[in-house]
Amino acid sequence: MLATASCPGAARAEPSDMQWALWRGAYVTAEGRVVDAPNGGISHSEGQGYAMLLAVAHADPATFARVWSWTRANLQVREDGLLAWRWDPRRPGVTDRNNATDGDILVAWALLRAGRAWNDADYREASARLAQSTLDHASAEVSGRIVLLPGVQGFSLPDGGTVINLSYWVFPALQDFKTAFEDDRWGRVLDSGLALIDQAGTDGRPPPDWIALHADGRLGPAPDQPDVVGYNAYRIPLYLLWAGFPKDSAIQRFDALWGDRADGMPIVVDAASGKVVERSLDTGYLGLPDLVSCILGSAGFSDPPRLRAAEPYYPSTLLMLTRVVQRERYPSCAPL
Repeated sequence: MLATASCPGAARAEPSDMQWALWRGAYVTAEGRVVDAPNGGISHSEGQGYAMLLAVAHADPATFARVWSWTRANLQVREDGLLAWRWDPRRPGVTDRNNATDGDILVAWALLRAGRAWNDADYREASARLAQSTLDHASAEVSGRIVLLPGVQGFSLPDGGTVINLSYWVFPALQDFKTAFEDDRWGRVLDSGLALIDQAGTDGRPPPDWIALHADGRLGPAPDQPDVVGYNAYRIPLYLLWAGFPKDSAIQRFDALWGDRADGMPIVVDAASGKVVERSLDTGYLGLPDLVSCILGSAGFSDPPRLRAAEPYYPSTLLMLTRVVQRERYPSCAPL
């Protein structure tokens, strides 16, 4: 992990600015590459997109430009305009040219928000191109629904269905795309995600990370993937809350799943049995469950979690994103 950058004037800064300076210094290189240290120091389109979103949220156009420049130069290498999802410093270079559709959506959404925030036509145009490429190449119609493919290659099922990952539906981004771009498929994608989350939760449990969506509309375990509610699915309530859907039944299902935190946050849970497979003591995972509890009225933020630079990229990023969601959507909850 990179050394934490100093924060000039931190004593006078707002807490959110101090946390942003800490996150930026810990995970973003001078070139604009976001480093996922526990995964071998790789960079991925998801991380680049999150950094760009956080830069817009913290009014930091210089960091945004740096991260977008690195992303465009190193990941936007596919002929279809999508982003290669994985870059490895040990090569160095792209080690998997397949896209990750959530990464494409996050980057396109960050560009759209940046274009609006800073009145930048180039950012808006880049967002439109990447969003259109995502819709054209990384979506498919299955059983009357337009769904997101996790990636262009490798997720089709023999019966004509596809493997899906419901955490790839970045609902606030889909809402913005529906409004900003003249393609009614964005609305259908948004609706399919909400419907599939409900369908996947008919047993009262949260949706698992990976799901097989069969051609006839049935859902089942995804082949060659663990049947767990894990690191991926953790983001589903984040995106539902960010889009303004706090009453979605999935929010309550995740709240129940996260209820027992005495020995660490339940991070991986067996989808069939509900048994906790893995817990984490990283405080970054506490922010979203605390916000959910506050919104549902079962608890407040008596001792809000703070970013710790010693923690891995993923929980730290989830905490930073939760702060943004709280500030933008749920200011009545105690500040994060």
